[in-house]
Parts: sequence; structure tokens; C-alpha cells
Amino acid sequence: MRKNATSTCAVLLALLATAGAVQAQDSISPERRQGPKDVPSLQGDATTFGINLRFTDLNGDLGSGFSWDDVFNGGIGASLDLAFLNEVDKGFHLGPYFQLSGDLFQADESLTDADDLILGRLMVGLSTRFTIGPVYFEVRGGLGAAFYTAVEVAGTEIFEGSTHFGWEGRATFGAMIGESSSLAVGFGYEANDGPNGSTESPGFEPRQLKSLVITIGIDFRL
Repeated sequence: MRKNATSTCAVLLALLATAGAVQAQDSISPERRQGPKDVPSLQGDATTFGINLRFTDLNGDLGSGFSWDDVFNGGIGASLDLAFLNEVDKGFHLGPYFQLSGDLFQADESLTDADDLILGRLMVGLSTRFTIGPVYFEVRGGLGAAFYTAVEVAGTEIFEGSTHFGWEGRATFGAMIGESSSLAVGFGYEANDGPNGSTESPGFEPRQLKSLVITIGIDFRL
């Protein structure tokens, strides 16, 4: 009887020692040492798709003594973004992106019978993303085409609908709100070559359109 009790105690002690060793090993694993906040939420190569609202503040000299914001109010619009991010290192991604956007700029109330301006942009560029736990910081730079609609003021066309070169730089801050989605806020600077002047307004040559842009949207990992 005493021998059986001794054997049973030895087995229990061995099991307890094994469990303790496993617990100790688990407690010093890299994941536990780092904590969940230190593990990047975006790991491996990824494709992301973003839907954003845009708020645009116009800047720059339009020409003939006018600035762009003398003629048009700040714009509101939307953009769609697609990025192919390759994991270069833990928490660091790099890859190309494509963006399609459209903005509406209403004519200033001081102008009578003036058309609103619609500006579309198609951009291609490079995106870099730094991920720390559930949050990220992204920097983008791209170039592409800007599409202007024709605008008339009091029945006289001041510039024609045309396509021109444009470029942009942008910084975005994001935070996870789901397993594959993030809330993102971006701040950007955009510049577009001016549209073509109209034959109805000889001597008037619209100049470069510059703008500061704030975006708010959701970014999805596909």
C-alpha cells in the first residue's frame, strides 16, 4: 500500500513538473514577451481596397487677377483606392497603388449663372505602410491625369473640358475596427496643370490648380 502511494505521488509530481515547464516556456515565448499590441495586424503580402470621402480646399492663382477660391468653393467628393502591399520586413510594407477620385466644386455665390466644376483624377504611385499593432501610418506619392469639365460664367465659356497632368503626396493614419478593416484619416497635397482656356475668352489661360485634401474612409484587406 505504502509503495503504491509513493508511486502515485511520484507520478503526480512528474505531471506537475511537466505542466510547470510548459507554462514557463509559454510565458517567455516571443508573442507573450511582445504582447498583442506589438504584433502587427497586417502581416504578409496584402491587397487593400479603400473607400473615402474627400474634402478639398482650393489654392493657387487662376489668372487675370483671380484665385481659384474666388471662383469656386471648397470641394466634396469620393475616391476608390487599390494597393498591392508587399511585406519587406515585420511591420513594413511597400507596393504600388491606384486611385480614382472625383470632386465637385460649386461656383461661388457672388458669380451669377456660373457652372460648377467637376474634377476627376486617376493616380498611380508608390505606397509605404508602417504597422504597429492595430494601427498604421502610410505615406503615398503618385502621378497621373486630371480631367476638367467645361465651365461657363454668364453664358461665356471660360475654359474647356480637358485632360492634364497631376500629382499628389499623402499621409494616412489608420486603426483596426475589424478583422480585415480599418478606419483611415488622410491629409494630402494635390497639384494639377490648369485646364485649356476657351476661344470664347481669348487671352485667359487658367493656371495650375493646387489643393489641400482631407480624406476619411474605410480600408479593407481583400
